[in-house]
Amino acid sequence: MTNFSAGPSLNHIVFVDGTGIRTLMVSFQSNRGFCCYYIDDLAFTLEDLKVDVDVDVKPGSNPNCTNPRSGGRLPVAVLGSADLDLETIDFSTLNIGGVSPVRCRIEDVPTGIAPGIFTAGDGIADLVCHYRIPELSLPQRGDDCSEITVQGSLLDGTFFEGSDTVCVPGDPTCEAGEPLP
Repeated sequence: MTNFSAGPSLNHIVFVDGTGIRTLMVSFQSNRGFCCYYIDDLAFTLEDLKVDVDVDVKPGSNPNCTNPRSGGRLPVAVLGSADLDLETIDFSTLNIGGVSPVRCRIEDVPTGIAPGIFTAGDGIADLVCHYRIPELSLPQRGDDCSEITVQGSLLDGTFFEGSDTVCVPGDPTCEAGEPLP
């Protein structure tokens, strides 16, 4: 429940669930007493309510060099954490630019502890999904690197997203082989 005031004698009380505002109560006090008005089933999207998640393209690799002309699949991990229980993700909503994954599995992916240095995993389960490379909008030769964003929803309707960088083989970042921060 969120309270916010619009003046010295006017309050709005808002009840929020996973899909938006359910009931709006407007109350005010005048010299005749206390009055309330209720507006039910008010529907709109609260786009500012989102969860940021950590994403790792090509887990165990940095930089994430990917040939945009490849006919293969790109592994992308949504990293589990103490704040993100993978079992709360609605897998049917996962996408990168509207492209759904071919398959997903839960595993503990290598974790970067410093640029270019990885451990075998952090002991927390991660969700690794594979996307068909030809269907994705990846950087092309001459673009060097760009971000891709994974989006989806939790089972309660909360929106989430996270991004990582993808680079093109033969362009400066991949040629240098220097890890990205």
